[in-house]
Amino acid sequence: SSPNLNVAYKMSVREYQKLTPYATALEENWGKAPGNLNSDGENLLVYGKRYGNVFIGVQPTFGYEGDPMRLLFSKSASPHHGFAAYYSFVEKIFKADAVLHFGTHGSLEFMPGKQVGMSDACFPDSLIGNIPNVYYYAANNPSEATIAKRRSYANT
Repeated sequence: SSPNLNVAYKMSVREYQKLTPYATALEENWGKAPGNLNSDGENLLVYGKRYGNVFIGVQPTFGYEGDPMRLLFSKSASPHHGFAAYYSFVEKIFKADAVLHFGTHGSLEFMPGKQVGMSDACFPDSLIGNIPNVYYYAANNPSEATIAKRRSYANT
């Protein structure tokens, strides 16, 4: 089980399923929620810290650490339940006015889906939802900044 250190929110499976309409689509790869990533075995855990109306969180791992290319090239790959719960929390529970991503090599923009013309069947679109995505990308990596713009509506 995951430690409770820096758990900003515990999301029940029932709440997760209500807030995340594509949750059942993740079961093919990850089994039933809550799964074993970002979970205490009963709830999905959102890691981060709230400071009034600011939430600072660390984007969850994408779950394929032993085979990261699987996420990029497998047509059946998907985010894990904890990853989906994180973005559901940010949009629907914390009710963020915007998301600020910092750095490079994030996972959101590399989630499975079309390369251009995102639809609600594409995970980057489903995950970011309606939240404006401001991405402070490393200046030495303009090609990935372009991917973030195209696949997760990032303002870089």
